[in-house]
Amino acid sequence: ITGSTESSNYPTTPGAYQTTLRGGSDVFVTKLNSSGSSLVYSTFIGSDVGSETSSSIAIDNSGNAYITGNTGYSYYPTTSGAYQTTSAGGYDAFVTKLNPTGGTIIYSTFIGGKSDDYGNSIAIDGSGNVFLSGYAFSSNYPATSGAYQTNFGGNTDAFVTKLNIPPISLQLTAPNGGEVWGGNTVHNITWLEGANTPTNIKIDFSTDAGSTWINLNTVTLGKGTYNWTVPPFPCTTTKVRISLIGLSEYTSQSAQNFTLTTNPTPAIFVISPNGGNIFKVGD
Repeated sequence: ITGSTESSNYPTTPGAYQTTLRGGSDVFVTKLNSSGSSLVYSTFIGSDVGSETSSSIAIDNSGNAYITGNTGYSYYPTTSGAYQTTSAGGYDAFVTKLNPTGGTIIYSTFIGGKSDDYGNSIAIDGSGNVFLSGYAFSSNYPATSGAYQTNFGGNTDAFVTKLNIPPISLQLTAPNGGEVWGGNTVHNITWLEGANTPTNIKIDFSTDAGSTWINLNTVTLGKGTYNWTVPPFPCTTTKVRISLIGLSEYTSQSAQNFTLTTNPTPAIFVISPNGGNIFKVGD
């Protein structure tokens, strides 16, 4: 369920995205168990100033919750790479996607123009598209070329907006198996991440082929690489894993084991012949 509340003691759950009321009125998203006897998760979503209202909710096959409503302040949380990350003026509609545990916002955007715009209803399809309807006072509410009506028609117009939310992508590229890395040397752990990746990345390694994991570090988005000083102990069943903070379902790890050695991998150099030498057959 979703709505808005002014109650500072509205029930929330440990690990939820926001456990305290921040503004005069905050959005809430609450999931009850199938019998309705206990909370699975419950969270506020809001800003430190102003008020937010949520009007509609939809759930996808993975358990992610999508909500829409309106907010009058740019402090409402948005995510990097979202369609509109700041308020355009007045009240704006918003679309927010919350992960299945209610602990992390996967995607969040404003949608609006210079006046007041309100999101009233939301729906999703199997391809990740979000369908939003509401009403707008803004003559510059965003419209697309070729749409049924691209110009504001009067004091208040209804709107229908289709928004594509790109899927989160995270892929480890190295080490991916078969490498031999010497102890006390620096090697690059590398990965690919999507433009809409919403949280920082945790890096772990395993010395037992992935049965248990040891944390290396947490890095900010947009890095794509981490310089690892390899520990000086031998291991033939090493793997590296990366995952999103708060979204452990988004994980990528080495496809196969790689090897660590006690000493740096020896380098072999050919000293002679080194070019320009003349040899006779039989010498």
